[in-house]
Amino acid sequence: LSGPELSSKLQRASEAFHARFQETFQLRGLPQEQVAFAQASLSAMLGGLGYFYGSSKVKMRDGGLAETPARPLFTAVPSRSFFPRGFLWDEGFHQLLVGRWSPAIARDVIAHWFGLMRADGWIPREQILGAEAVSKVPDWAVPQHPSHANPPTLLLAIEALLDGGAVNDSATAAWLKALFPALERWFAWFRTSQAGAKKGSFRWHGRDP
Repeated sequence: LSGPELSSKLQRASEAFHARFQETFQLRGLPQEQVAFAQASLSAMLGGLGYFYGSSKVKMRDGGLAETPARPLFTAVPSRSFFPRGFLWDEGFHQLLVGRWSPAIARDVIAHWFGLMRADGWIPREQILGAEAVSKVPDWAVPQHPSHANPPTLLLAIEALLDGGAVNDSATAAWLKALFPALERWFAWFRTSQAGAKKGSFRWHGRDP
């Protein structure tokens, strides 16, 4: 495929993207440079979606290291060049945007993240899967700590999918039904591992005591 035929196909694809973008985000009336910036931002986010596969290193309570079973992760990344890996905190915000463009992609990404959940409900907050991802991280930062958490921003993306879906969105309803046991387990893990000083409160535990 080359020459005029290729140019024609590219032109049609560009026109379809612009039409879908306007229909999805309703930015009519804004200056063209702002619309172009928004389109570039969306394109960068979609271009940052990637598929990873590998094991996570986990810091055990006795100070030793363990490896999780190798698992896949389909996710967006904060930076393809510098942070080519998934971050649990970031992904909730990423999927707020991706879910507007393609609910199906957002559902797939979120389901992959919950597929990384351990039996107790913990999801390692940073997914350093594969040799490329490992090469970008200092050795001391690779192990994930089972007591560390990020605020559950994936709930924002799930809520947005439910609020923005069609009234009879059977695909999202079936997806949420399958996902719900994992959501309950995740919430239970937060209630125990991230409990605050007062009953029903939370404190985000990390490297600092």
